Amino acid sequence: MRKFFILIAVVCSVCLVYSCKKPDAGSSETSSSTTGLKVAYVNGDSILLHYAEFRKESEAMEIKQKKAEADLQTKGAALEKEFMAYQQKAQTGTLTPK
Repeated sequence: MRKFFILIAVVCSVCLVYSCKKPDAGSSETSSSTTGLKVAYVNGDSILLHYAEFRKESEAMEIKQKKAEADLQTKGAALEKEFMAYQQKAQTGTLTPK
């Protein structure tokens, strides 16, 4: 999720830099027509949907999430099995004081 926010920040900063860029001296525009403030609207959803790097990283994050969930399930099952073994030993009286 942190990479997602970093990616959004990078995209926004790149858009900001290009929107504030001054025209070159060889440009056909006059300085009087570019003195006003330029405002640009960027639809973040469409950029993220069509940006190949974002899709690739998103899929990688989903794979990591699924692996982490599977690992957590495995560890939980092992812990539950160990707990049941201790409980059974306590009920039968074979549990040592240690």
